[in-house]
Amino acid sequence: MAKSKTIEFKKIDVMSLAKIGSIFGVILGLLAGIGIAFISQFNLPNMPMIMPENFGFMAIIVFPIIYGIFYFIIGAIAALVYNILAKKIGGIKVNI
Repeated sequence: MAKSKTIEFKKIDVMSLAKIGSIFGVILGLLAGIGIAFISQFNLPNMPMIMPENFGFMAIIVFPIIYGIFYFIIGAIAALVYNILAKKIGGIKVNI
C-alpha cells in the first residue's frame, strides 16, 4: 500500500467558499421554488392562505435569488469563522 500523506487546511479563501455556497443556494432555491410552484397549483381546502395565481412562477424566480444571497453570506461568515478558529486551534487535517 502507498503511504498516506497528511495535509492541514490552515485557511479558506472567503470569496471562494461564499461563491460555492451561493451556487448551492441557487440550486436549493430552484428546487424549493419548483416544489412551491407544484403545490400552489392545487387549491387545497386546508391551506392556511390563498396563494395568488402567479405565486408558483414567482417562486421559481425569486427563491433561487434569495437562497443564493443568503448562502453567499453564510459561506463568507463560515470561512471567516473557520480562519479565526484555525489560527487559534489548528486547521482540519486530512490524510491523502
